[in-house]
Amino acid sequence: MTKVLRGVIHGKTIELENDTGLEDGRRVEVTLRAKELAGPPPGWKLEGTESAAGMMASCWTEEDDQILEEVYRERKKDNALNQRFTIWPTQLCAVPFRSNSPLPSFAK
Repeated sequence: MTKVLRGVIHGKTIELENDTGLEDGRRVEVTLRAKELAGPPPGWKLEGTESAAGMMASCWTEEDDQILEEVYRERKKDNALNQRFTIWPTQLCAVPFRSNSPLPSFAK
């Protein structure tokens, strides 16, 4: 027999919302599935220095600032090159189409 029941966990005890319909003392197998996502770990604070962005703040050096600035400059330079040499499909060719003319060889 399989039956879905809902309840609340209190330590090692599960308090069920409804009666199981089984006699007292019957051995059962329980599969747990949480109805809502678990919350943050104990001691976690929103906007604390333990966040991903603040974790390394105490270790950050001027050299790290220089490296980050170099990465930004390289990205900006690469982006400018990409924009200058981008060719859109509409810029490749413009062939007038007539319904009674054959298709150009590259369009077949």
